[in-house]
Amino acid sequence: MPAFSANPEWQQATGLYTGGNYSAALSVFRKLAEKSPRDASIHYMIGQCYKGLNKPQQASSEFDWVSKYAPDAQTRAMAKAMLVRFRRLRRLNPLLQVLLRRVQLPSRQNLRRMVL
Repeated sequence: MPAFSANPEWQQATGLYTGGNYSAALSVFRKLAEKSPRDASIHYMIGQCYKGLNKPQQASSEFDWVSKYAPDAQTRAMAKAMLVRFRRLRRLNPLLQVLLRRVQLPSRQNLRRMVL
């Protein structure tokens, strides 16, 4: 838990994140990062916001930073685990796209005919 967890901005950002408002949370976390650019907890949460916004490249960049510069082993390990997930997803994404192209789902009209 960061030393500034009692900070109202941190509480606001984490509340927005918990509520699923990743864009607003990201904005607040970025402001916090301007004040504390070396705080790994902030960068980790920025990565989580990007993940929630489906921006894997930006999320990976933040998690990479955390995996290198976080002062504690637990935070570094969590960031490394997120990086492994993103790498796996990057490898699977092209395969999924090929499969989706090959599997042709029936149109709604044909589906209705099949069901009725």
